[in-house]
Amino acid sequence: MPVRDIDFLTSTMTVRALERTLFDRERTARLCDARSDEEVLRLLAECGYELSGALTAGGLYEALSATRTALYATLRDWLPDEAAAILDVFRIQADYHNVKVLIKTDGEKDQRLLLNIGRVPAGEMAEIAREAAFSRLPGALGDAARSARETLARTDDPQLSDFLLDRACLREMLAAADASQSVYLLGYVKIYIDSYNLRSLVRATRIGKGPDFLRLVLAPGGSVEPSRIAAALQGGGSLEELFAGGPLAAAAAAGVPAAKGEGSLTAFEKQCDDALMQYARKARAVPFGEAPLIGYLLEKEAEMTMLRTVVGGRLGGVPVHQIRERLRAAYV
Repeated sequence: MPVRDIDFLTSTMTVRALERTLFDRERTARLCDARSDEEVLRLLAECGYELSGALTAGGLYEALSATRTALYATLRDWLPDEAAAILDVFRIQADYHNVKVLIKTDGEKDQRLLLNIGRVPAGEMAEIAREAAFSRLPGALGDAARSARETLARTDDPQLSDFLLDRACLREMLAAADASQSVYLLGYVKIYIDSYNLRSLVRATRIGKGPDFLRLVLAPGGSVEPSRIAAALQGGGSLEELFAGGPLAAAAAAGVPAAKGEGSLTAFEKQCDDALMQYARKARAVPFGEAPLIGYLLEKEAEMTMLRTVVGGRLGGVPVHQIRERLRAAYV
């Protein structure tokens, strides 16, 4: 029996209540301007992040890790079995992140760099990487991990192995989104792929890479085909034309000077992230269904990124004005 939007009625109502606890611009401003660690801890506790003892980088990591684990467990409880593929999209992303980290060090890496919500537990993933037992990984992940490790050993170029893993990850994410039968989730993954490709084009142009490099990097599945993006690098169109009228239009416009080394790469990256967040927040206008759950997950992940930026910056002695410059539009 297919899943109906009304099957999510209760969970959607719960998510609506949880949305009110998210860090908004006012809370984020208070966090940036907090005069003491105690004030920071109080603000974090208001939004469900409990740190024991003093404010430390390790304590922040533990709080974020615990929050993420609980978030995914809760969402899985809310999802009917027929809709479980929704979370697979994000678990796949976590798996590939962990593989990236581990194959560069043969599994010997600070566990705090790993995500704890993948299909494969982080500790097991580390053991697999140490033993190079990639056949124990599910499906395409094992093949991609093996190829990436061999590429790294052959070329000593971590960038090449990362590209291989990125493309494999995006293929799996797209397949899982399609299998979920969620129009909202599939739309998000397509924008995510477009954003990845746009970033790749801007970075490639900025450092003088050509079409052969882009063919190695660009991923299919977005709204703009890789062939058209590669053609733009050779003068066969402009970034603005490629993404005109779409959610990445502003990011593409910011990418033009950034690609030439004349504009801020950070400002361009922020525009890409803002486009993804604007899409995520469209779920707030959906009465009920799977979209509000996915949108809340995306907003919560963005919030945790913000907290690493702000709290990590404070702990590292970064001036407040520089911390603010790094924040995405949702928080400034």
